[in-house]
Amino acid sequence: MRGNETEFNRKLKKTRSERFFRSKKRSVLAKGMSDGGRFSTVVACFAMRCAEGRQPAFGRSAILPACGNAPSQLKQNPLYHMKFLPLLCLSLVGISTALAGGTDAFKSTTTVAVVETGPFEKGAYEFDITGGYLYSPVIAKGNRPVLTYSQGDLSLGLMLTSPSPLFGMNCLRGNWEGVGNVFGAGVFRGPSGFMAGGRLLMRYNFVQPDSKWVPFWQLGAGALGDNIYQHRHQTVVGGGFEFTLVTDAGIRYFITPKCAAILMIDYEHISNAGTSPRNMGVNAVGGTVGLGYFF
Repeated sequence: MRGNETEFNRKLKKTRSERFFRSKKRSVLAKGMSDGGRFSTVVACFAMRCAEGRQPAFGRSAILPACGNAPSQLKQNPLYHMKFLPLLCLSLVGISTALAGGTDAFKSTTTVAVVETGPFEKGAYEFDITGGYLYSPVIAKGNRPVLTYSQGDLSLGLMLTSPSPLFGMNCLRGNWEGVGNVFGAGVFRGPSGFMAGGRLLMRYNFVQPDSKWVPFWQLGAGALGDNIYQHRHQTVVGGGFEFTLVTDAGIRYFITPKCAAILMIDYEHISNAGTSPRNMGVNAVGGTVGLGYFF
């Protein structure tokens, strides 16, 4: 009678243990699937089936024999169960990774190559806003009276070429840029009045790789209208329509990849090419500062 009670208690404990183990397995699998841990779930299922002494669901392993076919004496040997230790460790690592959000490592990602062109590549544009101060007379002063004026410019440039060595010299590496601008100026010393017009210029940018400093030089010509000629006592500006020649040396400093500060030294000549009796002309030198935006 006592022997039957002992056998009954042993079977009851075994049944309760199996139920507890199955419930734990279901909770682990449910947790793994809810967190998106597919990889961790597969590994945990494999380890649990082997620990139960059952054949893995995806076929007989070449390394691990079928657990259910092993003799009961071998299963009772502690060394037999140590062969499952690596699998159990792997399952724990997989579950931890899934819970920590590490399943992103197993997701496929698509990398899209983005090719960015520099601000001086052929076809790029530049928009400048500049303003400065010019003083005349300088160079061939003669009997020219003083004419000092402030001037503002709006310029739009188009990159005609991409940066490359000039005459085979890397120190002169750069590109050519065509520029059109409009300007206005007001005289604050000398015959009072204003000037306004437009120019076309050719600019060469000295572009070195990965440098924030970009020097440049430009040369251009244009025309303007003025009311200074109405002061009959002066002989510098003789007509309401004048021509202008300019040359500038400057440098840019890139504040951002698309925005640069600009500093220039300017020389400007203004005359009417002999179309008016008064034609001494203006020879002015000055400085200009501004901002440039590239797009």
